Amino acid sequence: MGGAEGHSRCSQMPSRPQTHRQKVPSETLQAPDFPVAEQSSPDAGRFLVAQRPMSPGELLVYESPVALGPRAACHLVCLGCHELISDEAVPRCERCWWPLCSQRCSSSLRHAEECPVLAADSQRTGQPQFFGYSSRYDIILVVRCLLLRKTNPDAWRHLLDLASHVPYRLLEDDDDHQITVDYVTQVLKVEEDAQVVHHVRDAITTNSFEWTSPSGVRLRGLYLQLARLNHSCRPSVSVSSDGKGTMFVRAARDLAGGDALTVAYTSTLHPLWERRAYTKQTHYFTCDCERCSDPTELGVHYSSLPCPECRDQFLEPTTWLGDATWECPVCGRRQEEAAIRDEVDRWMSRFDYDDTFIKSSPTAVRGILDGVQMAFHAHHYVWVMAAQAALRTLAPDHSRKAMTLKRQLWQRLLHIYSVLEPGMTRRRGVTLYHLGTVEADLTRIEKREGTLTDHFFRQELHRALQHLQEAADIMNLEPSGSHELNWLRKIQVAINVVAEELGEEPPVYISLPSEEKNGEATPMEKNGHASPNPRVPLHRQTTVNDKTKKLSGRCTQAQRVGNVICQRLLALSKYFSVRKPLGPPPGDHTTAAHTEAAHAPHAGVKL
Repeated sequence: MGGAEGHSRCSQMPSRPQTHRQKVPSETLQAPDFPVAEQSSPDAGRFLVAQRPMSPGELLVYESPVALGPRAACHLVCLGCHELISDEAVPRCERCWWPLCSQRCSSSLRHAEECPVLAADSQRTGQPQFFGYSSRYDIILVVRCLLLRKTNPDAWRHLLDLASHVPYRLLEDDDDHQITVDYVTQVLKVEEDAQVVHHVRDAITTNSFEWTSPSGVRLRGLYLQLARLNHSCRPSVSVSSDGKGTMFVRAARDLAGGDALTVAYTSTLHPLWERRAYTKQTHYFTCDCERCSDPTELGVHYSSLPCPECRDQFLEPTTWLGDATWECPVCGRRQEEAAIRDEVDRWMSRFDYDDTFIKSSPTAVRGILDGVQMAFHAHHYVWVMAAQAALRTLAPDHSRKAMTLKRQLWQRLLHIYSVLEPGMTRRRGVTLYHLGTVEADLTRIEKREGTLTDHFFRQELHRALQHLQEAADIMNLEPSGSHELNWLRKIQVAINVVAEELGEEPPVYISLPSEEKNGEATPMEKNGHASPNPRVPLHRQTTVNDKTKKLSGRCTQAQRVGNVICQRLLALSKYFSVRKPLGPPPGDHTTAAHTEAAHAPHAGVKL
């Protein structure tokens, strides 16, 4: 990439064709006073670097999207206001027949420009047919980007300047890509030729960032400056968004002048083979960042199995006669990567489908985790996923035994996250919050049971307060209007409670309503484990979650039958066919490359 063309220390795919809280600025491109510069190299393409030494949390650049729209596949969204459509009758624009929340939105500036283009589909082959989940929205951002030629010529020129992966996609018969291009060129009959539409759709796929609106709707936008952020599985910057989609890039850790600014294009919690598969399939490079090029993955051995022959040794990735294998550096024991992946998948299926942790006692949960640790080790990907599942199970249990186990799990997860995503990152901030609250709760239990003296009670509370304050320092970097600020409100409540117990004046990071200042914050995550990206503001959490459940639940057998009939009819269309079933959405768990796990950031997720 360089957006689309570069990455951090990576090698290109072989045998491929070559291809040609601050005031938001009105410009969407680089402002002259930002401490960043653009550089280029044959391997990494064009990318951004720091112009001077930067401290953690320092602002590097911010940018508004040149085009914004729904995700390619989502529940029905109004094209005028980007709110979820809850009316099963599905109100539609009278001219183009795309879903709207009301006819008032048909005249909104956002939709008015695209409506005549979308109305060219008089046979209604591209519009979502049913209430519920639809994969038709891939069209919308493509059309909005094509309109930039007239509405924003400067942004249009920069869009055309982004590197292209189109030859790669055509070689691999990317159906999603081809179908969208065919529909836009042959059904909508846009003025641009097919080559330009190919380029625009590729630029969106490769360079767009995903964020969540204040009402909890996940959207994606194209950012021409942020497109130059290269990839690393150990990112150097954090990206967050305000309530209007402006992205803010800050240094996550200390940066020297000339250091590349990198984000993770996929979840840092995925194992090595999944991360590399994603960068190959979507961005057409093999990642060789500092983490991927280290066989130990920075000493964590996050993807490595223990060697069955050697004590305290791990199998390390290598290439043997062209095939990926894992080999012990001491005894030479080898194992095919396919076998390792099968073993990992077998364990993961237990957490996903077998309800391994459901209704388990703290003792049973600890036993399951011990079994995972024996099969893998305490820093392995499978253990991390198991720990997340365990924390979801233990969330409602406030017994001393459960709280002790939760503290141990959060401490170990914090250690792993601090290696994989070091510095002032949202993942660490939310984990520190959970650790601090668990430490404070456990300390109160031990004091109540008489196992702590006043001296040690205060000492342990101070430890919890330190973790909460570090969490607040991180989450305080979120821009005004960001829905992630709800984490800061929760942290402030916890700080107030602990400080009052200590008889100290609490540091103030964010003002709270009087009824919240010393009360217990309502948990944002029903599963009780860290999601550095709360998707929905607290006051709307139940509403949006319930709405999503209703939308998903209504994709019943009747609708699926209707979808099948619709798909068969659309298959006869000369110009357009549905890429995916119009059924319920995929699960929002670790198998989704862009939505990622419950621990993965969504504000500023690079697509």
